[in-house]
Amino acid sequence: MIENRPYLTYLSHAILILGVLIITFPIYVALVTSSHETKDVISTVQTWFGSQLFENYATVLVSGKVSAGGNPLGSMMLNSLIMAVGIVVGKISISIISAFAIV
Repeated sequence: MIENRPYLTYLSHAILILGVLIITFPIYVALVTSSHETKDVISTVQTWFGSQLFENYATVLVSGKVSAGGNPLGSMMLNSLIMAVGIVVGKISISIISAFAIV
């Protein structure tokens, strides 16, 4: 038997929405912070996206963070893609061979 308790429905939805807000807030803060210059982030609290969004992401993808001596993110992502594809192809081929042997 299904009971109709609308206040429990509203309460459960409110708890779920609060949980989503708690989980997505750090992601929002990271995105907003990454769109500002370093001096602006240190000096004031940022609440909305800045004007440096595309420049900051292009710099990280192409040349990396120079002050930290890092590699470009684009080459690291390409390396990860090549490794993932290689592992997937290897695992699938081994699984196909072993399935053929079992059958």
